[in-house]
Amino acid sequence: MMFKRIYTIIKRRVKRKLLVALFKKPKVVRVKAPPRPKPIRVMMPKAERKRIEPITVPMPEPVNGGLTIMELEHNHCREVIGYGTPDMLARYCGNDKRAGSSFCAYHHSRNFQVMNGRPAPASSAQH
Repeated sequence: MMFKRIYTIIKRRVKRKLLVALFKKPKVVRVKAPPRPKPIRVMMPKAERKRIEPITVPMPEPVNGGLTIMELEHNHCREVIGYGTPDMLARYCGNDKRAGSSFCAYHHSRNFQVMNGRPAPASSAQH
């Protein structure tokens, strides 16, 4: 009898401890993050700035006072230089195009500026 009583007491205690261990809230363990490494500063020599001089190309006279869209050919400049008086159609420069561009040398230099060794559109394309 005594053995049975001791056995049931031990059984209840073990059972309680197991239940408490299984159903109690887990402890939150906070771990500090490792410190961030300091940034490495690399001192680069200052690049020499080259001043790019604008290309000065004389303004050519438009062909026949300007061509209409129907008179343009593949080798004509596509810059609009004005509008015709009677019909209000756009008039184009019509001079020979620069290679690799839609414009003659003058209008190409007006519409594009060279920045860092590559062409970039101009901020304002005015005559």
